[in-house]
Amino acid sequence: MQNDPQLTLQARYAEAFNTYRESSQEGDLLAAYDLARAALDLGLPISRLFDMHRSTTSGLTRPLEKTMADRFFQGALAAYDMALQGCRKTAARLSDEVVDRKETATTLREAGVDLTRQRDTLRSQLHQVTEEQTAFTYAISHDLMSPLNTLRNLLSCHGEDLDAAGVAMDLEALNGARASADRMQRIVEDIQAYALAVGLEDSAGTVDLNVLLGEVLARAEPQIEASGARVDIEALPVVKGQAAQLRLVFEALLSNALKFNEKGEAPEITIRAVDGAKSCAEIQVADRGIGIAAPHLDRIFGLFQRLHTYEAYPGTGLGLTLCRRLLGQNGGEIAVASTLGEGSVFTVTLPVA
Repeated sequence: MQNDPQLTLQARYAEAFNTYRESSQEGDLLAAYDLARAALDLGLPISRLFDMHRSTTSGLTRPLEKTMADRFFQGALAAYDMALQGCRKTAARLSDEVVDRKETATTLREAGVDLTRQRDTLRSQLHQVTEEQTAFTYAISHDLMSPLNTLRNLLSCHGEDLDAAGVAMDLEALNGARASADRMQRIVEDIQAYALAVGLEDSAGTVDLNVLLGEVLARAEPQIEASGARVDIEALPVVKGQAAQLRLVFEALLSNALKFNEKGEAPEITIRAVDGAKSCAEIQVADRGIGIAAPHLDRIFGLFQRLHTYEAYPGTGLGLTLCRRLLGQNGGEIAVASTLGEGSVFTVTLPVA
């Protein structure tokens, strides 16, 4: 039983007390404290500590030795009690902490439920506002189309009459008015397209950009042939998104790349994927057109923002605004890098499938 911790502790108690009895030094009394803590660590009850003391001091007869024995035991007893109280306080603190953590977890769960409910409510409200805004914008643009069509028809009829009568000066002014009416019609049509695209609710899924860009290229074939453009499309990834909205994005980017070139020069366009983060795909639409000055790189994404006169490069300034809005709805982004006179690179970022 040499390895029995209680017997070892009994022997240590006897040795420590005898050392104290012989020296009468306060420093040797400290051993009683260490023995008490050791007894508590072994899980011994206070009665067992008393048994060890009685076994050690049972043979003492002199009053001084008995007094020293009492002091030694009282020191051990005090240390035992203090250590025991510390354990109790620690246990109490741990218990309180467990309760606090449970209450905090409950509060966080309840807060999470409330936040989820608020998010769903806000999402529903936002959806309703978007629908109302889309309907409102479409209705206004539709109402504008009716008088505009009437004006264009009247100008056309009047122009035919003036042409037949040979009134050249009036005919020139009328042609200017007709061109303005045509321009206004394109603006209204683009507003309608923007309203419809923003409110477009296509089911999100996987989109093979190779297939989608093939469709975009087919639709732009007349414009490509007319300009003599060269369009190279490299292997593209499969992404997550709404196919109808992404088609509008790449149609707008391709249209701009075909349009913004020096007069008489055939456009050169490359559409390619570049290495990016694993969670997203980066697609670049690069051209060698007229480029964009650095101060205007952010401005071009604003609503109805144009950098050139309508006569030089026709358009309404809605295309890039639409691109940014639609890509945002699909968890994507758009950025541009450009050098004036050398061309532009538009980078579209989309989540990979």
